[in-house]
Amino acid sequence: MVIDTVERDEELAALAAQADWPSPVRVHSGDAEGLLATLGSYELIFADAEGGKWTGLDRTIAALRPGGTLVVDDMDPARYTEAAHLAAVAEVRRRLLTDPRLIAAELPAATGLILVTRRAFA
Repeated sequence: MVIDTVERDEELAALAAQADWPSPVRVHSGDAEGLLATLGSYELIFADAEGGKWTGLDRTIAALRPGGTLVVDDMDPARYTEAAHLAAVAEVRRRLLTDPRLIAAELPAATGLILVTRRAFA
């Protein structure tokens, strides 16, 4: 098992990499959306950044193994006032909740979560 984490800020990634992580943890520096295709596939993805969530959602779903779980945060529209942000959240919600490859549920907790499982078929 490999656990990858991606930090956009190079200094923060370098600092995080110095922590006493268990051996399967790998810290990457860069844009998660750009790195997704190079990292492999996963049983669990927590999409925390805009890249891979608001943009590049197809790459995130493609990196999710059949039977795997995707957790997407910041999906509560009440958190946003700008029209572009509201549109981005609405599009992510629509795609996750209607994609036939996925089983998704909205959880009205924290910042608004969507919990997704990729179907084992399709």
